[in-house]
Amino acid sequence: MFNKRFIALFTALSLLAAFASLFPFTAVAETRQPITLTVTSAEGERGELAEVRVNISDNKGLNGMQFRLKYDPTMLEALESTAEEEYTYANQLNDFSTVNFGEGYVDFFATDLTAYKSNKSIAVVTFRLLKTGESAVEIEVDKARGDCFYYLDGADMIDLDYVLVPGTVTTHFSLQNDFYYRLDAPGTTLYGEQAHVTLSMHNLPADIYGFSVEVNFDPEKLAFVSGAFSPTFPYGRAVLSAPGKARVFSATDVKKPAAGDAVMAELIFDIIDPAPVDGGAYELTISFYNSQPGYTLDEDRNTVHITDVCTVGTAIRVTVPDAGFDLDGSGVVDISDVTALLDWLSGSRGSVADGVSTDLNGDGDTSIEDVTALLDALST
Repeated sequence: MFNKRFIALFTALSLLAAFASLFPFTAVAETRQPITLTVTSAEGERGELAEVRVNISDNKGLNGMQFRLKYDPTMLEALESTAEEEYTYANQLNDFSTVNFGEGYVDFFATDLTAYKSNKSIAVVTFRLLKTGESAVEIEVDKARGDCFYYLDGADMIDLDYVLVPGTVTTHFSLQNDFYYRLDAPGTTLYGEQAHVTLSMHNLPADIYGFSVEVNFDPEKLAFVSGAFSPTFPYGRAVLSAPGKARVFSATDVKKPAAGDAVMAELIFDIIDPAPVDGGAYELTISFYNSQPGYTLDEDRNTVHITDVCTVGTAIRVTVPDAGFDLDGSGVVDISDVTALLDWLSGSRGSVADGVSTDLNGDGDTSIEDVTALLDALST
């Protein structure tokens, strides 16, 4: 990390210390509170640039520093360009400073005989966002490597205590540009009926010959019934692999791979929630059980796995009929319930659905007025 400029500066500091020793005096170093170094958070879409700063606060004077900024190189790329608009090092400590890039880290070193007393940024890094998700960016201080923050008290270098606050870079995917799988449910599903959910893929980066996903749901609210595959992927299966997990995988004829956007399958669920709420929603998400969500073929017909796939979930929204008017127990309040009530009044029907009262208007009796109340409910 250090070069001839650092050696020269170190020599100058040594001479300064020797000169000060000719005039001995007794001094007590001042007590300072720790400085706080905060890595700012950032966000953007995949492929975009995001700026991350290292900010300093509680700073009473800083003469030198050495530290490492760590990040996940599979998620982020620190740009190594020397162009200031792409990479900037806050050079307030300007007697000598250097920046070194490594795999997953950036090392900073700076020193100055004049103390830097501002509470601003001491470093700025521009990252390219590579992969969807959250990634920590944090400061590492390793004393074995020589990392430190210090100020000068006369000729003495006094280490500063510090508090380190990490940041997070969040990368979003783009519906316009990124390859993703998506679940879509109908606007609403009447409680007691089945919900049909479509699984599809969008913005394919290459021809897709097959896929494998897992659809996750709450097994106390929903029950997986079956899956039907589109003509694009005719050779597949949809099975319940574990409570709350429907495993869906399929392939296509190698002569007709999917490209662009494609429907993958239709999945059917029963709503089994024992206490559904009108307007309630049951979430569905997509995960990958074998880290191989899709595959294509190279020019030699060898399998090439596609692993970088984003996902969009959905929710099955339920509408609950007025159970007090569902006299025939069908789960739907309609004209058949009027027939059931008329049959009950005429004696041709022995009972109505369990737990449902025929006294629909609440007057304590069942009569033709209850038929009128039911008709009024149907007309609203």
